[in-house]
Amino acid sequence: MRAAATKPRGPRGGPASLAGTAVDRPTRPAPPGSVGQGRRMHRITTTRRTTARATPAAAFDRFVHLELADIMRGFGPLAAVSGTSGQTGPWDRAGSERLIHTDDGHAVRQRVLRCERPRRFRYRIDRFPAPIDRLVEEAISEWRFDATDGHTRIEWTYTYCTRGLLATVILLPIVKLLWAGYMSRIIAAVRRTCEAPG
Repeated sequence: MRAAATKPRGPRGGPASLAGTAVDRPTRPAPPGSVGQGRRMHRITTTRRTTARATPAAAFDRFVHLELADIMRGFGPLAAVSGTSGQTGPWDRAGSERLIHTDDGHAVRQRVLRCERPRRFRYRIDRFPAPIDRLVEEAISEWRFDATDGHTRIEWTYTYCTRGLLATVILLPIVKLLWAGYMSRIIAAVRRTCEAPG
């Protein structure tokens, strides 16, 4: 099942966004770097795209060092990020971890899986709080930065690895109605950060 997509506009037409949500049955292995790698898993994948008036290197560096609390400010019932703590190493190095805290008092763990400046940044989210932990084992997030006509095409793909078919059925409407909208707001904030002067 795939949601309807909108054609992205060019750099002069404001933010470009191509939205899609797909459900994968457990016919493929879990995403590389996931704790479920090597076994079949149910997945819900959503992608957002935009174009920033910046070079890939400049956009990538701004993205890696931004504060999550500045771009993840909540969306409907989805909590805003209030800060991070316990970072174990530089955030442009694979293996570094930190906790992401939300304003409802919960936290999740984030671990960098791959950092390939200036094109690719991949991380894992796990240790979700209840009751989401009963539905989701982990999430794999990947950002790509590609040069296009003197600008940068930013693509963000977020994959929930669920705990089975029932969990997928329960989670899918939440992803389509809430998380997909939150992703659109977040990637728009990332674009503005990448385009900011200085």
